[in-house]
Amino acid sequence: DAAHEALLRAAHIDPLSPTINGNLAMLEMRAGRFEDAVRRLMRLLETPQPLIPVFIRLLELNSSTGRLERNIGVSQRIMLSIVPTTGRAGGHFGLVQAYGELGMAEQAAYWQARYRREHPSIFLGRVFNIQILALLSGQLDYGEALEEFHAALDAAGMALEQAPEGSRHLYGGLHALVGNHSEAIRILTPLLDGQAPPADPVSQAFATHALAWAYLSAGDAGPARSLLLNLDAAFAAMEAEGQLHLGNERAMYALNTLLLGDLARALDLLEQAEQAGWRRAQAVLQDPRWAAVHQEPRFQALVARVQADVQAQRARIEVRYADDDFEARLDAAIAARQAQQARP
Repeated sequence: DAAHEALLRAAHIDPLSPTINGNLAMLEMRAGRFEDAVRRLMRLLETPQPLIPVFIRLLELNSSTGRLERNIGVSQRIMLSIVPTTGRAGGHFGLVQAYGELGMAEQAAYWQARYRREHPSIFLGRVFNIQILALLSGQLDYGEALEEFHAALDAAGMALEQAPEGSRHLYGGLHALVGNHSEAIRILTPLLDGQAPPADPVSQAFATHALAWAYLSAGDAGPARSLLLNLDAAFAAMEAEGQLHLGNERAMYALNTLLLGDLARALDLLEQAEQAGWRRAQAVLQDPRWAAVHQEPRFQALVARVQADVQAQRARIEVRYADDDFEARLDAAIAARQAQQARP
């Protein structure tokens, strides 16, 4: 509450600050005040040069509350807004995520390929698309994701050790998911402090779960349990503070509980995540860490409900955008801006 009040005072002084309003929006999201967060983020998108972090936060808010179809229009709007500044397309990841989570694999793959073609050496952009397709939407095989990661490193002229820590989390996690457990342990162990509950369990969840899974798969339950218990304590603290309202974050808590061996409690949490808006069933169906519940009737019923809702949203999108050739509109905007830039 004190942090929220301080940020509100700061926003009164600088109402268009993306940093202040972005932090306010995150507090509102975590507190379950979703409409307040949406309004705040949408106001920031009205500014002449909306920042990508604001865009990412809005995408995640819509995704975590089950409003996947909103992200198509938001992503198109952002992509068009970038053109006047840069003279080229940007923000492709928004459509990769929007189409991927709606199960529209062909469209998601198109925007991933277009980004790779237009920005081949921008490592973080390519890696973000890998994360979206492999982990968030279940539209990319983990082995193919690793191949694309290596290609992104090569195109950027970068060694793995030079990559940001979050990217190394992804790389180590992908090794765990394809069964390269010793390699996952080698990569992830130096990056994670398993001695105490993390201050931000959400940012640490994927890597922690991947490392724990690697240890469990290698028959070493001790380090795995220590990691998972620390993360469990951090998620429990978030819940006690009323900060665990987002569906995707509650699903992380569910996976942590499952890896600790409590299947019934894990399904309780995943059902709560579904009610809050979690819709990433396709990603869970290809994830071996969830295999223990794949045949459970409760899990199968939950997945059927989620898939039905995603299918309904996809059908509405197909009708809404049936006559819209966004690629042509984007290309026309780029051509017009480049022609303007070429004038003496």
